[in-house]
Amino acid sequence: MITRQYQKRYKEIFEEVLLAAPKGYFDESALPSYTHNNRLMSWLFWKRIEAALSLAGDLRNKSVLDFGCGGGVTFRYLAERQCEIVGCDNQFHQLAKDVCAKLGIVAHIHQDISEIRGRKFDVIFALDVLEHIEAPDHIIDKFLTLSHDKTAVVLSGPTENMFYRIGRRLAGFSGHYHLRNIYEIEKMLSAKKLKKKVMRNFYGPFPLFRISSWTA
Repeated sequence: MITRQYQKRYKEIFEEVLLAAPKGYFDESALPSYTHNNRLMSWLFWKRIEAALSLAGDLRNKSVLDFGCGGGVTFRYLAERQCEIVGCDNQFHQLAKDVCAKLGIVAHIHQDISEIRGRKFDVIFALDVLEHIEAPDHIIDKFLTLSHDKTAVVLSGPTENMFYRIGRRLAGFSGHYHLRNIYEIEKMLSAKKLKKKVMRNFYGPFPLFRISSWTA
C-alpha cells in the first residue's frame, strides 16, 4: 500500500529535520521511529500507518482530519486519492506545514482542534496521540461534533505492556510520555457511545499497538 519510494521520501525529509533539532525533541512525533536504523522498528511504524489507512476504507475524494498529524505521513497517500486534507497538531503543526511544502501537498493545518468549526469529516485519524493528552474527553467530544453518521474514527495507540516498554528502551527512546494506554482510550470512546467496527493487534500474543475503526 505504501511503497518504499513513499517511505524513502519521508525518511529524507525527517532525517533533515532531526539533524537540525535537539536530541529527543521529535521522539513523540515518531520521526525517529520512521527513520530508525533498526529495520524492524521502522517497518512496524510504517505497517501501523498502512493498517490505519486500510481500516479507513475507500478514501477517494473524502474529507479527512488527521488529529495529531506530526510529520504528516498520511498526507501523500491522501493527496494521491484527491482527499481534502486537514491536519491538527498543537506541538508539531509547523513541521506538518514544512512537510507539505516539500512534497507539494495542499493541506489545511491547525494548531488547535477548536479552530476547526462548522465541518463534518468522512474520516478522522487519531494515531498515537490521545495517550499524550491529559484530558482527552473534550477531544473525543469534538470528534463527535465533526462527524456525520457515517464518519470513521480510526484510532491507534500503545498497549504500554512490558514488551512495548522494553522495545522503547532498545530503540533508544528515553523518558515516559504517555499518560494512559490504548485500552483506557478505547473505554473512553465506548463511554461516548462510539461503536468499534474493526480492531487489529500489532503483533502476536503480546501486542505493542492496537488499531481500530469506530463510528458515532
